[in-house]
Amino acid sequence: MAIKRGLFRGFYPLVVILALAGCESAPHLVPPTLAPAPQAAIPPTVECVPYARRVSGVAIHGDAWTWWRRAEGRYRRGHRPRRGAVLVWRRTRRLPLGHVAVVERILSPREIVVAHTHWPNEEPGHISRVLDVSADNSWRAVRVWNARADTFGAADLAYGFIYPRRESQREADVGRHR
Repeated sequence: MAIKRGLFRGFYPLVVILALAGCESAPHLVPPTLAPAPQAAIPPTVECVPYARRVSGVAIHGDAWTWWRRAEGRYRRGHRPRRGAVLVWRRTRRLPLGHVAVVERILSPREIVVAHTHWPNEEPGHISRVLDVSADNSWRAVRVWNARADTFGAADLAYGFIYPRRESQREADVGRHR
């Protein structure tokens, strides 16, 4: 037993370092782009937050469900999908950290295609159809296509969309802070 404990102690710092390496607060040096990252460029451990930040250019940190509040005053928010916008899911029992995904295409006023990662049972950088099932077409209740079951999944609660800044808006912001 003493050998096992000693061995574990030797690996404990490595385990802690590896666990912390995935923390959200770690710096991300990848420049943002509106095009989805190639599948091969996305490690299987990338969570939805760094993926959405990388693909959309929306520079928000923290758990996915906090993005809606953190975007206030920094980014425009709304309830209509736009290509490149980030859809923010609420924190629920099933999604304790919420979820974020980037709009790739708009199929109809009630259906979009998103790129995301770390969605249950899906591959990193997965493309999914999302259906608005809210009564008022506000995108506050959504269902995500489950390819394995060949149907839309259960309804999840969402806040809405965060719209990335246009280049001219980014330049104006930089000019204000000089």
